[in-house]
Amino acid sequence: MKLEREFKNSIENAAAIIIQNEIRRILARIVFIEKRILVEKIVVIKNNKAKIISHWWRLCAAKCRANELRRLMRENIIENMKLECRASSKIAAVWRGKKGRDIAQEKILEKKARWKHMWSEEDERYFYYNQVRLSIHLIS
Repeated sequence: MKLEREFKNSIENAAAIIIQNEIRRILARIVFIEKRILVEKIVVIKNNKAKIISHWWRLCAAKCRANELRRLMRENIIENMKLECRASSKIAAVWRGKKGRDIAQEKILEKKARWKHMWSEEDERYFYYNQVRLSIHLIS
């Protein structure tokens, strides 16, 4: 009987160890699954935060680029307006110069038209004769 009892005790001990191992394995698996789920949640949260930060950074960079483009466009418009103003001033100055030269040329031709180019037989040379008669009115 003693032998049967020891055999029975050893079988009960072995069964208890097997049951405890199985329970520990199941508990470890539950803890592992919970930790894996927690890690997956953390990864999802990190990815979402990374997406939010990336989106915010791209938005800030786009705003900076848009502001820079607006500034460059504004500078380009101002430069074009200055060039147009200078060009119109230059065109007006050239036109006024041409008109002034035309008027001066007309005056020179009028002045030359008053004198007649003639040949003197006595002196055997050319001379000029003023064709304009000056009329002086005396006020009495």
